[in-house]
Amino acid sequence: MTRRVDRRSVVLGIVLGGGLCVLIAAAGDEPAGPVGRFQIDCTQNGAYLVDTITGRVWHNSERDFRSPKLRADSATEGPAAARTSTARTPATFVGAWVLNHPTEGQLGIRIEPDGRAILTEGNKSWEGKWRIEGSLMTITTEQETVTAQLDDQGRLLVKEGSGEAIAFKRAQ
Repeated sequence: MTRRVDRRSVVLGIVLGGGLCVLIAAAGDEPAGPVGRFQIDCTQNGAYLVDTITGRVWHNSERDFRSPKLRADSATEGPAAARTSTARTPATFVGAWVLNHPTEGQLGIRIEPDGRAILTEGNKSWEGKWRIEGSLMTITTEQETVTAQLDDQGRLLVKEGSGEAIAFKRAQ
């Protein structure tokens, strides 16, 4: 006895099976925790595992995690600790910064105390906003986003994307 196979039924079955496979793949498992939460570093003498969320460290020769080493609030620290702090205040960034580039001409950054920043290149300028995170300042305009930090010589090191940092000097 021969059976006849309806081609429409076969095509519909293949389409429905493929759609089901796509739906199952789209509902994949999410990672159990934040990606990159744990970092590991090895030395000649051992390995360290760091929980970047809690700050706890585990050494391979120990059974439990070490407690995080937290810094005391600056209000409870003495005056000497306040003087050695590496955190930058917005006032240290505020002002005009310039760079005379050999091919691009004069580049400038003006950082206002009210959160505005103005980037200039020759006759063009872009207005944006800045914010400070730790010792880094992030300047965001419609055109680009740059990060900046002060170096030991009082220059503003500006970095765009993954490029090299360029040192701007305070304008006179």
